[in-house]
Amino acid sequence: MALLDQVYREPALIAVFLGGLLYNAGLLITSVAVWRSGAFPRWMAALVAATAIIGAATFLDVAAFARIGAALSVAAFLTLAAGISGKRLGKTPPG
Repeated sequence: MALLDQVYREPALIAVFLGGLLYNAGLLITSVAVWRSGAFPRWMAALVAATAIIGAATFLDVAAFARIGAALSVAAFLTLAAGISGKRLGKTPPG
């Protein structure tokens, strides 16, 4: 337990903070890639981008966005998974 208490102390706090921000930055970059690829509908990319923005606010302790961020995250990842599995099953791409 003492080790877990030290995670949010001075030297380790930087890694935790950067990790949380980099995760959301990665989601934003992923949303740009999905948007530009044209392989999926653009609303999927917008959903991932909204997840990244709300997720960053949630990570920075905006408590009002905690449940919205979780719901958006589930919706974004489920729609991407459904889109990817649909492509693997041989369905024709949109457009």
